[in-house]
Parts: sequence; structure tokens; C-alpha cells
Amino acid sequence: MLTSPETGGLFQLVARLMQVNAPKAWSFELDNLTVLIGRYFQVRDDYSNLSSPDYAVQKGFCEDLDEGKFSFPIVHALNIHDVPIIPELVSFVEKKIAGCGHLSKEQKVLVLEALDKSGSFEYTRNTMKRLFVHIEEEIERLEEETGLKNYILRLLVKRLQV
Repeated sequence: MLTSPETGGLFQLVARLMQVNAPKAWSFELDNLTVLIGRYFQVRDDYSNLSSPDYAVQKGFCEDLDEGKFSFPIVHALNIHDVPIIPELVSFVEKKIAGCGHLSKEQKVLVLEALDKSGSFEYTRNTMKRLFVHIEEEIERLEEETGLKNYILRLLVKRLQV
């Protein structure tokens, strides 16, 4: 799984700027943590866009579908080999390839139902849980390396948790 430039890249940039401005004795490896946070953030954003009522109020109902984004749950559903390709997802893909306009609310609901039927939402939630465990392990590694508990980082990361 790759981290998109909009998410992981920003986390890595901030970490590298902190390292450049840190005392010379400070040489802790932050790349693993920033990659994990970037991945988690992207998967979380993809999931929220398709499932969160709060997200829909702020940004619109399933905006990623209108933009033709092949988000994490959609890519998962399209790659399941033991589940027949769901017609609603095929229709979505065909419309996006053809460059057609926005999907209707009814079409979006059909895509959401297809994602649920395929187990893609559950898979996405489980992926977020696994990534979050890895993030906590990486923070713990950094705390052991520095000899200091980083309560602020832990709180910030906890706020990202779905």
C-alpha cells in the first residue's frame, strides 16, 4: 500500500523539518512512523468519505465517488476474487472511465451497499485497526529510544482513531 503525496508526504516533511532544526545529538528514525500515520490517515479518509454522516455534512455525500477516486474500499472490492464482481461497482467504474458526470444519490447508495456486501468496509476497518497497532508500536519504540513518554503525540494519534 502506498501513501499518497497529500498525506504521508506532509507528515514526512514535518518530521524532516523537525530533524533539521533539532540538536545534532538527536537522530531518531521517524520515517516508519510518518509512513504509517500517512497510510492510516489516507485509509481513514477514504473510509470516512464513504461511511461518515459527519463527513457527508462537511464535504458532501460520497464526494470521492463523484470525483472518480478509486479509494481503498473500492479497490478492495474490485480485487476480491471469490466474490462475483458486483454490478454496481462495475457500473461505477464504467461511468468514471467514460468520464460521465456525478453519480445520483441512488447510484451512490447502490455502490455503498455493494461495498458492504463485498466485505470491503469490514476489511477497511480491520486494516485501520492493524495500522493503528503498528503506529502505537512505533511510538513505543521511539519512546524507548528517547527514554521519554510522548503523551502529546499519543493524544494526537488517538484523535485520528476511528
